[in-house]
Amino acid sequence: MPQKPKWLTDKEYRYIYARTPRPCVDILIFTKSGFLLSKRAIPPHKGLWHFTGGRVYLNERIENAINRIAKTEVGVKLKEIEPLGFCEVFIPEGPNFHDVSLVFTAKIKSGKARNNSKQAKEIRAFKKVPGKIVPAHKRFLKTNWKKVKSL
Repeated sequence: MPQKPKWLTDKEYRYIYARTPRPCVDILIFTKSGFLLSKRAIPPHKGLWHFTGGRVYLNERIENAINRIAKTEVGVKLKEIEPLGFCEVFIPEGPNFHDVSLVFTAKIKSGKARNNSKQAKEIRAFKKVPGKIVPAHKRFLKTNWKKVKSL
C-alpha cells in the first residue's frame, strides 16, 4: 500500500522542479452550462482562466489524483472520466518551470461545483474559449476544439 505523500518544503520543491518537469492532471468538467474553468487568484497566471488541475503525487494513481483534485478544488465527485490529451505549460519564472499535464474530461457525479480553492477567485462554465485564459490551455482547447465541442 503506497504511503501518504509528505509535502515538500518550498526549498525542495523549487530545487526539484527547476530541474525536471512536474507531472500533473487537468480536468475539463462538463455541466449543462458548459465546461468549468476557474480564475487564478495567485501567480503564475493570476487573473486568467484555467483548467481544474494539479500535480500528481509520488505513488498516487492518476485516477486518484483526478478525484482528489476535483474534490479539493471544485467540491465534486466525478463520473465518466475520459482521457482527452496532454498539455505542456512552460513558465519561465517561479517554481513551476515545466508542467506536463494529462488532460481528462469528466461530468459531475455528486456535489455542487463551487470555488473550493485558495488558488482561484471563482469558477464559471463556458461554451467557448474565453479571451483571458492561460495561453497553453487556450492552445490546447483550440487544438482539441472538435472533441470538446462534441461533449
